Amino acid sequence: MKEYDLPFLGKARVWLGSLPVLERDEGEHLVRVLPARSGPNGLRRMAAVELYLPAGARIRYALLGATFVPGPGADLTIDLPVSEGTTDRIDWALAANVDEVRVGLKREYAEGIFGGLDSAGVTLGSGRLNLGPGGHSKVGSSSSIFKHASRALLRILSLDHESPTDETIQGILVLSSAEK
Repeated sequence: MKEYDLPFLGKARVWLGSLPVLERDEGEHLVRVLPARSGPNGLRRMAAVELYLPAGARIRYALLGATFVPGPGADLTIDLPVSEGTTDRIDWALAANVDEVRVGLKREYAEGIFGGLDSAGVTLGSGRLNLGPGGHSKVGSSSSIFKHASRALLRILSLDHESPTDETIQGILVLSSAEK
């Protein structure tokens, strides 16, 4: 895991080839199937993105991980576990000092997450994209910030994990956090 500074006092953490260790609270699974370019793109990949973006007197926060498993066929299946109950706190989260950060992804963030992954079939190829683990904050999380996080995560998953530079990852994080 590496930590990055973003504009306007923002911060991000990125895991490449691994995921944050969180107790998964998986309830229901939401599934989307996207058309994919033929044939998988490379090897199994894992990554996670944590975004902490101050916005005036409030913060925006998202933590989203994923594992891409290439497979045959013409589709990419995206699996998003959602939970609605109270879950464990994430004391090490970037937003933990200013907001209550909890394990899991709420259903209300699904539209943003899937929206940020709308080009995943073309970007990754056929197979399965298993989302999670994830985390959200009580006040600072929204569908919008999860859309930014999922866009950044997709771009990072598409990189060659053997040699991405810090500058490349930093550029992805800055671009993804600034997009509408």
